[in-house]
Amino acid sequence: MEVEILEITALYAVLVPGTVTGVALLLFPKRLSPLAIAFGYWAGYYAIQGWPQFPPVESTQWLPWIVVAMALLGLARLSQSQNTWRYWLLALLSLAAAHYLLLLPAFEYSWGLAEGLGWLSVLVAASLLFWAGFTFNSDRARPAAVASVLLIVAGGTAIIVGVSGSVILSQLAAVQASTLGAGLIITLWRGKAILKFSELLHLVLLSGLIVSSWYFVEVPAVSLAILMTVPWLSLRGSRLVPKGWPAWAYMLTVITVSLVAVSMACYMAVISSPPLDVEF
Repeated sequence: MEVEILEITALYAVLVPGTVTGVALLLFPKRLSPLAIAFGYWAGYYAIQGWPQFPPVESTQWLPWIVVAMALLGLARLSQSQNTWRYWLLALLSLAAAHYLLLLPAFEYSWGLAEGLGWLSVLVAASLLFWAGFTFNSDRARPAAVASVLLIVAGGTAIIVGVSGSVILSQLAAVQASTLGAGLIITLWRGKAILKFSELLHLVLLSGLIVSSWYFVEVPAVSLAILMTVPWLSLRGSRLVPKGWPAWAYMLTVITVSLVAVSMACYMAVISSPPLDVEF
């Protein structure tokens, strides 16, 4: 059963969205990169789940529609600058809306209004702090560094959620990781700053997956806490690399620190996970 799941994930959650995203990024101009990523994500989602209903009947069905909304914001160039209050207000509103939609079952059946608003505020604040680890850095090789860290975190999220018991959320995290992998390859190959217009898309999507896994799957809190600190540890920590060192040394430092931190998060999830013979 586990082998079959891995095969499905590799084929539909990795190969399909990565291929579609890569082709679209090559064909589309840079300013349309959010649309290319949305195409890739929808291709992966459709391969796994089929066409999403609207309005959704399950919380995960909001994810592709959230991707569309964030891609449209990217096309409007609203996320071009990260140094203005408008950007952070947009991030705040986008995260609040996305988290609310993904946690609708909690608001309807578990939380009262005050409790729900309190949790929503905490989760949005944590997501903003997570993204600040990416934005508050004037890094050399910034586009490739940010894409690499996002890819590692998304991949780690897929592993952690999978071993914690949710194949669907794990596959959806793998879909995002696949789109990020395609974006990283294009960034390194063509020098396109793929994240320039799509950073909010990835922020909202990845944060939404992490929040969903926290509530619906009960992923160990320590694993999620480590994931949220990865950009601070890797991108900020890599500033210790002397400026005279080549770009590859900088990238190697970023990737190594990210992999070590995410591996720790995965290990904590594995030792807390159900037995391996559990039926998914």
